[in-house]
Amino acid sequence: MLGSVAEGILTWRLLQTDVEQTAYVHYKQSNSGKAKADLKIEQWNLSDLIDVAKKLKLLGQTAEQAAWAIKDFRNLIHPYNLIRQGSARLDRALALTCLGGLLRIVDSVAGRLS
Repeated sequence: MLGSVAEGILTWRLLQTDVEQTAYVHYKQSNSGKAKADLKIEQWNLSDLIDVAKKLKLLGQTAEQAAWAIKDFRNLIHPYNLIRQGSARLDRALALTCLGGLLRIVDSVAGRLS
């Protein structure tokens, strides 16, 4: 759920009128020539949301790192075969670390609101 919350926060912020146009410019530059270049912000994946939010300085360095950690944590849960292969261990400490990372994202985005 943390990845979904992070997506929601970043999507909400990128849809704000003061950054929406610039967000599209950065997204299209990153995805030029790709089929997904014309997707609406609501359709972007978490990687794209993080990349664009960082380029727009909506996330500080720590919040960006936390966002990538949350994305990686979500990836451990969804393709469950990673866990079955023994390459990752999900536990309470990792979940709480990611929750702390989500709070860092919230603080970063809130601190950069106009």
